[in-house]
Amino acid sequence: MSEKYKPNPEDEKKMEDLLNQAKGIIRQPAERDPLEMARASREEANERFLDETSDFLTNIERGDNLELYYRTLAEEIPDLALSFDEMATDMEGRPLPNHIVIKAVPYKTDRMFLDDLRDNQIISLFTNPNHTVEYKEMLGYKLEKIALLPKGTTAFLLARDYRDKIKQFPDMKDIFDKRYGKYKTLEPLSNEEIKKLLRKEIREEYKNKL
Repeated sequence: MSEKYKPNPEDEKKMEDLLNQAKGIIRQPAERDPLEMARASREEANERFLDETSDFLTNIERGDNLELYYRTLAEEIPDLALSFDEMATDMEGRPLPNHIVIKAVPYKTDRMFLDDLRDNQIISLFTNPNHTVEYKEMLGYKLEKIALLPKGTTAFLLARDYRDKIKQFPDMKDIFDKRYGKYKTLEPLSNEEIKKLLRKEIREEYKNKL
């Protein structure tokens, strides 16, 4: 009969250390790639946006260009049956300060049309919160070059972005001064100017849909 293996104290110490490391790995929450988390969040938001069974469409920040867009959209196409609720909450039901809810009517609001509108380059330029300053410059100047936007629109839009960022994050003024540099002294686009441009795009897209 073979002799049983008896680990020496040093081996026992190594085995104990390995066991503790394994337990530590198991107990640690899996770290997720921030980009992957952002992608998953966007996908979840898009699923809710297209969910015909719910009256929820999306949460938006109060007072920004997206609110201006949705209010213009509701005025321009009443058949979409959009409404606004001041009591916004996150996925867990916690209050979202400074946000409002855009609501739809289940099985009535044309969510696919609303989704298609988000692909309109001019609407996207004015309303997509994920666009960087550099991307807005590139897209805006391209649209001006092919005469889809009046000359100067991009610069005045970025001047508005600068003003809004300073109001929202005053402690970051130095950063925004550098980021928006040549636009910060220009006159920002007004609400009425933006509504006029959005209204034109909404009407044309709706006409093409019919």
